[in-house]
Amino acid sequence: MTLHDRRAFLTTMLGAAAAGRAFAQGQPQAPVSPVPSPRDYSRLEPVPYPDPDIIALSPAFRRYIVFNTAIRRLHIGTLWAEGPAWNGNGQYLVWSDIPNNVQMRWINDDGRVTTFRNPSGYSNGNTFDYEGRQLSCEHGGRRVVRYERNGTVTTIADRFDGKRVDGKTGQIAKVTDEVGQPNGLCFSPDYKKLYVADTGMPRDIKVWDVDGQTLRNGRRLVQLDIPGTGAPSAADGIRCDADGNIWAGARPGVQVITPAGERIGMIRLPETCANVCFGGPRRNRLFMTASQSLYAVYVETTGAHIA
Repeated sequence: MTLHDRRAFLTTMLGAAAAGRAFAQGQPQAPVSPVPSPRDYSRLEPVPYPDPDIIALSPAFRRYIVFNTAIRRLHIGTLWAEGPAWNGNGQYLVWSDIPNNVQMRWINDDGRVTTFRNPSGYSNGNTFDYEGRQLSCEHGGRRVVRYERNGTVTTIADRFDGKRVDGKTGQIAKVTDEVGQPNGLCFSPDYKKLYVADTGMPRDIKVWDVDGQTLRNGRRLVQLDIPGTGAPSAADGIRCDADGNIWAGARPGVQVITPAGERIGMIRLPETCANVCFGGPRRNRLFMTASQSLYAVYVETTGAHIA
């Protein structure tokens, strides 16, 4: 590398670093719109940094934005994508394509996508336990199952007090009478709070204190709308990050809410996002299942839990 080349390289790097610092300190933001910026997701065309579809609704969200990263579509072709779950041992992501009765797998090493399980019992939500075994909520069987390492399937739950399991969330009846249509759920990093996305009226996210095996002090955390319009929105799948923020699949893509119920950021997508999860080798990549596609973006935080 010549002296001229080194100077040019250093100038470029210093410029990028300065831009990153200016962004982190908070540059003026254009008016918020729920409409994603024009881009061709079918090709890997360059996107100017910072990605215009990662929006800080509050300065508190800027710390979670990786300046030199962009939202990527990793796969297209599902009919209704749900239930992303990261397998740390295998370094792959599993998600459900419910109408096609299959589970798909995205492999971290080379980005390949394969059919992972067919048929899948019309599975919806998925997760992995601390032993690396996959658990799935089946629409078809109206049960929660665990796939054992020897290939057998164990039914974890299919009814309680004569009531059948909800095939979407794996919940038996309702969490409490305070929930209309319980959907996504997650725990705070310390497991002392349970968050539930209620897609029934009034379409909010509720939170309870966890006292042993008992829930108490149920209350509304936040009621979402579509930023910039005031039109109603609702959370589907939700996940907590290590700081306790809730990342929710909610129009116009993903909305991010603090433990105090303040909405601080959003990620705009061209499709309706149902569910999210944190994954990747450092668990700092947000995977988003949205209708026909799987999207991902790096963030400056990690998932609160392994799944």
